[in-house]
Amino acid sequence: MPTSLTKSDFRAGSQCHKRLYLQKHHPELAPPAPGEPHRRAEEATDVRILGRRYFPGGTLIDSATGDPLEGTAQAINIGVETIYEATFCSDAAGAYAKCDILRRIPGGWHLVEVTSATKPDEKYVRDAAFKVYVSRASGLPVKTTSILHINNKYVYPGGDYDVVTLFTETDVTAKVEAMMPSIENDIERFRTILDSYSMPIVETNRHCESKVPCEFHAYCHANQPEHDVIQLPSIRANQVSQYRLAGYYSIPDIPETEIARNAHWSRIWEVLRSGNPYFGTGLGDELAKVAYPLHFMDFETVSSALPLYAGTRPYQQVLFQWSNHIIDEPGAEVRHEEFLHTSAGDPRPAFAETLWKSIRDARIIVIYTGFETLRLKDLANDGIPWGAELYAKLTDCVLDIKKVVKDHSYHADFKGSFSIKDVLPALVPELSYADLAIHDGDTASVRYLEMQGFRPSDQAPEEIAANLLTYCCLDTLAMVKIFEVLAEKVTTA
Repeated sequence: MPTSLTKSDFRAGSQCHKRLYLQKHHPELAPPAPGEPHRRAEEATDVRILGRRYFPGGTLIDSATGDPLEGTAQAINIGVETIYEATFCSDAAGAYAKCDILRRIPGGWHLVEVTSATKPDEKYVRDAAFKVYVSRASGLPVKTTSILHINNKYVYPGGDYDVVTLFTETDVTAKVEAMMPSIENDIERFRTILDSYSMPIVETNRHCESKVPCEFHAYCHANQPEHDVIQLPSIRANQVSQYRLAGYYSIPDIPETEIARNAHWSRIWEVLRSGNPYFGTGLGDELAKVAYPLHFMDFETVSSALPLYAGTRPYQQVLFQWSNHIIDEPGAEVRHEEFLHTSAGDPRPAFAETLWKSIRDARIIVIYTGFETLRLKDLANDGIPWGAELYAKLTDCVLDIKKVVKDHSYHADFKGSFSIKDVLPALVPELSYADLAIHDGDTASVRYLEMQGFRPSDQAPEEIAANLLTYCCLDTLAMVKIFEVLAEKVTTA
């Protein structure tokens, strides 16, 4: 029997044919998903349920209490005006779809796709178009289509969400109709892939690094060269393919004449060819800017499609934790200060007040990327007490050590990445995030929500708090240790 294609399958196939096949036939090859994808999925469900209030009074087709296909048919036949989760399966199309909201209109139906995104981007229009196609193939005359998405200008006043201003409805009928031929072709092609006995051969390339995480990334890259050409910073997909077609799979394989046209790539090539890390003469000029007291600062934030605190907007990065390692004068012992919001309510006022006390005497504040600068600008713009002072302080004396690392150093173990998670173990092998209970910012956000009771958890709040403090502390200690390595290279040059 042909495999029935779902929206999830359709999305996977649109990104990568191999992902589609593996997702359907070999899900066991994917490691357990981390907390952030689960959290985003739960959030998308929350948004979809809340979106029904934009079109109140509808009938829910609950698959837990009966056959959703029969329930949908019955709701249509008895004249229901608005249906939530209407479900269709077309044998002819070989596809199955669940529509977020269907509304009866003169001469047919209006389909509404509800998304937690802030814009009706093409992938959401394709989702809607897939559902329109399946619905029509099942005999339902869908005439018009819209995307109900989050309005990122909405400011949450507290209490119940005002769905009329939280959501924006955008008509996408013309775009959906224009997509119909390609949707039909894709469905047919994806069904052929799913019904095949062999896995499609797909080159690993830039699509593997999509913002949509692929659960089969480790499986597909298991046999890649250690220094695959894809690790060259900002390399384009067509360049990757051209190098491989020419027989250059690993960066050191590329002829010098080919690589010399890009100074950054050439530096990486030289490091991998020689086996020696690179530390440029410009390091001295960068570190000459250092003045004491020297502070190493890092933040943790949480964001949500549905704002958590009054006065915040959808997806606003809300600051809840900081860490600060301090060197008061050259040769002084490093000391540490930190903050984690553990009480109820908006964490930003306490965050700002405590951070100001910690950094107000700093001469130089070291950060890793410009994330901290942007977040303090948000505090200032939102009128949080001490926000303006913090933003002015940081912009006056900031040193972005990631830029220093990227511009003046390279180590083979960076593998093309300048993330602190990759730079730290390369330059400071005795330190690593690998063994921490929380080892990335996404997990920290999930755990904070659990600690605050916004999401269920298998850990006690006290345990989560301890793990959050350990993680954020390592972020700033990592900067101290990286700084020490770079300073040592300057003095020994």
